Amino acid sequence: MCTIPTRETLVFFENFVCVRKISGKRLDRIDLVCYTGSHQGKALRNERYKMLLQSIVSEGYKLDIYQDDWADSPRDWDNLGTMITWTRNYLSPDKNEFKTPEDFLEWWSEQSGVLLPVFMFDHSGVKFSTTPFNDRWDSGQVGFIYVTEEKMSELGSATEEAIKEILKYEVKNYSDYAEGNVYRYDLWRAKTCEHCQHVEWLDVENCGGYLGGIDEDCIPVSMRGEVHGWLVRK
Repeated sequence: MCTIPTRETLVFFENFVCVRKISGKRLDRIDLVCYTGSHQGKALRNERYKMLLQSIVSEGYKLDIYQDDWADSPRDWDNLGTMITWTRNYLSPDKNEFKTPEDFLEWWSEQSGVLLPVFMFDHSGVKFSTTPFNDRWDSGQVGFIYVTEEKMSELGSATEEAIKEILKYEVKNYSDYAEGNVYRYDLWRAKTCEHCQHVEWLDVENCGGYLGGIDEDCIPVSMRGEVHGWLVRK
């Protein structure tokens, strides 16, 4: 864990607010209070709570970290693979022009390239993977992610194993998106009135679309470097 200034932090979870003090390399829980301010909203395909994960105040600035309910799907990015699924309740991540998996496999039998299976776990949320979830009730193979040899040629001398790792990474990104593991931050600067000392928070910058898990400080791992950089600058 990186060294960060001493400060008090409110960390908001779905059921409670955790008031923490961070001093140097230690992060200790100080108090727990009931959190009744959550409200039900829509995040991606799952019904989740819109949630403020962190509000960090340091030297006249405030950094708020939220779940990002408005992030673009990773499948709208410039991906190498094409990810298609056949499920009853969910749209295919990429456009699927094949009526059945059998139709796709018949077409694929005449192609060259790299093909990986796509599995889905659907229980209180949705997850995707290129390996089985080992849950026969709530999971199973629902599609494929593939790249044709023609498109592979755009990468030059990349090995088949390297291509597979890229495809696995693309599925992981989509899984994070489907689970709601997408985050944003808003950075504010304090403006204090000379007369009444009222503090107004002015918008400095914001950014979203950070995918992935959360670390022990309740900061998204993919955002950690930028958060640390902001603390150091301040």
